[in-house]
Amino acid sequence: MTSVLLVTHPGRPDAHELAIDLTEWLSRRGHTTVPVEQLVAGEVRASELGLVVSLGGDGTMLRAVNLLAGAPVPLLGVNMGRLGYLTEVEPPQVYEALERFERGADVGEWLLDERMMLDVDVTDHSGGRIGTYRALNEAVVEKCESGHTVNLLASIDSVPFTSYAADGLIVATPTGSTAYSLSARGSIARWCSIHPNVSTSKSSATARQRSQSTANPAAPCRPVR
Repeated sequence: MTSVLLVTHPGRPDAHELAIDLTEWLSRRGHTTVPVEQLVAGEVRASELGLVVSLGGDGTMLRAVNLLAGAPVPLLGVNMGRLGYLTEVEPPQVYEALERFERGADVGEWLLDERMMLDVDVTDHSGGRIGTYRALNEAVVEKCESGHTVNLLASIDSVPFTSYAADGLIVATPTGSTAYSLSARGSIARWCSIHPNVSTSKSSATARQRSQSTANPAAPCRPVR
């Protein structure tokens, strides 16, 4: 028996209807579905889940990733949104996909695609921690004052890499390099990348890092007049 978390798009009635059908289908096959509220309330730990099914678009996928909080649980994305870059199957294929998952990777002929993620620590000027976050796509350092650019110094493993005069700085995973970073003229990367958002510098340098590296974008929020 597998505990399955269903994460649905809150604004799509068809996603809610499919979640009801999947709950009944999973129950008939001996599985249990876990409400998101139980996970958020701490009544169920993410590590106790056997599968997460995302019913929505890319935003719902990212929400599901955040709910897992780094727990190594398989995530199946069902595209019920407008884009669906991160999702894997369309709604008519979901039952076949779940049956294949039940049979296991070898018999069901499926692969588990492990994705790199970012651990993000936000600190103030004195080094005090403001918050800690985890991201599948990217972390973005943006200006505090609209209408101006900012000077940003990027370091990798505490070694200064380069400085930027830009609207912001995008630190992207390989997954995220096809999203916001690509829209800002960044390249698709196999490793983490650092790319400016609307740079005014003569050189728009992009860094690609190993998964173990640490990027340190310093954001003084000092506008460039």
